[in-house]
Amino acid sequence: MTRIRFSVGLIGFVGTLCLVAPAAAAERPSFDCGKANSPSEKAICASDRLARLDRAIATAFRELRKDVNLAEELPKEQTAFLTKRDSCGADIACLAGEMESRRAALALEPLKGSKDERERFVGRYRSGNGDMMVRRTLGGDYALLGSSGDPNGRWSCDIWGNILSVDKGVATVNGDDDSSSEPLVVYLKLQGGTLVVTEDLDKPLAGRSCGANGTVEGRYRRVSRAR
Repeated sequence: MTRIRFSVGLIGFVGTLCLVAPAAAAERPSFDCGKANSPSEKAICASDRLARLDRAIATAFRELRKDVNLAEELPKEQTAFLTKRDSCGADIACLAGEMESRRAALALEPLKGSKDERERFVGRYRSGNGDMMVRRTLGGDYALLGSSGDPNGRWSCDIWGNILSVDKGVATVNGDDDSSSEPLVVYLKLQGGTLVVTEDLDKPLAGRSCGANGTVEGRYRRVSRAR
């Protein structure tokens, strides 16, 4: 009789453990949960929401990495993000906030709820002559990467730099010029889904980061990206 009572008690004890053990999420993240070691990875594996976010981050990272200008920089930035994410430990709210912010940045989508006026410029834009990209870096800068060209190949133009400020809806970008200590300056303004790019009249890009008569000025339509 004692042996039977012991067996029933053991079954009940195991059953209790099964009830309190954390259930694995139905969704699966981009990594193998069987190899999850950190508290953050385990929390992601146990949450449908976090698992979906992790997959979305991985997809957006692969897509953005195709840009030749980011091929080296982006992997380093992503490694730094994982360190930042793991600092949340198993805190679900912290993980969700950091991961959604990163997903939006990689997907080139303005982060909802951001009070930074520069955030609204985040996106990919295109015209018949070129492309413009504004992205939020992990360090909190808002970087512009753009290029344009004459359809007949007579000139090409490049611009890269950070948004310094936004005044009355106009963003000022200070760009880098490898051939001069004088910065390149362009201005951005949003008109609905169109990014209007203008140059400093006194310091045009022609002959600097552009060929003769080249310019990045123009209207670039926002390119929507399916999530």
